Amino acid sequence: VPKISSGLSHLSLFEKETLQNRISLQQLGIIQSNRQAWRPIRGLPETSVAILRSWLFEHFLHPYPNDSEKLMLSSQTGLSKNQVSNWFINARVRLWKPMIEEMYKEEFAESSVESDP
Repeated sequence: VPKISSGLSHLSLFEKETLQNRISLQQLGIIQSNRQAWRPIRGLPETSVAILRSWLFEHFLHPYPNDSEKLMLSSQTGLSKNQVSNWFINARVRLWKPMIEEMYKEEFAESSVESDP
């Protein structure tokens, strides 16, 4: 049993050893230092999202990919067809619909200003 000296508790020795282990693992590249090791990565990879977002804006007037387009996007992004489908469901609600609503609001605001004497 190691002797504890100079008022260090078992907990602080444990914390110091844990920190040293974490730093060693970070140096080996096993743990990324910018996030906690126990927390899972959320969301899709940025490169995949960029490809999907690009398709969405290229097809802004009809943002509904058919099955063959979903398979193509799936192979380009490395996602499953189901992930691609779910991304488009969410993107139409979170990105596309608010943009359409904003465009209509601006259009009606301009037309009402023009019709006022």
